[in-house]
Amino acid sequence: QQQQQQQQQQEKARAAGGASPSPSRQPQAAGQASAAADTDADDDEDFTQCMFCGASNAQWDEDKLDLHYWRDCPMLSACPACGQIVEIPTLPEHLLQECEHRGDYVDDGVTGLAVKQGELDAWHTDPRCVESAEGRHICPLCLEQVVDTDDGWKTHLLRRCSANDRRK
Repeated sequence: QQQQQQQQQQEKARAAGGASPSPSRQPQAAGQASAAADTDADDDEDFTQCMFCGASNAQWDEDKLDLHYWRDCPMLSACPACGQIVEIPTLPEHLLQECEHRGDYVDDGVTGLAVKQGELDAWHTDPRCVESAEGRHICPLCLEQVVDTDDGWKTHLLRRCSANDRRK
């Protein structure tokens, strides 16, 4: 059941739009009562553990967990173009498909990363522009190859990624 709740929270996070600091909730429209947005499933949510990095704090409530997402979670980052908080492994997808500045980015055609349109030719001559090995993806922060599984990304972003400013 906990795994199912975590999957539901992750799906909510992926569906969230706008520049909300929380990847798990969309901002409410003006005048919309918060009680109307609550569901029975929300009543059972555990706000003491981060669904992305696994950090836990018995003192966290919904707002403190949102603050963790926005400021501290090493699995999340602000989009460099729009500032929305997104999961780092999905940053290229966000820049290419969801970001309000998506027209400024293109898929580089080699690594799967999103590159600013005017920088594509220079990127293609960069020695770091290499195709990833099977079952791996390129980290959009440090450009290292990462095993493309939840555990692979978690290990990389929490322990190894030299460009992750949120890594402790």
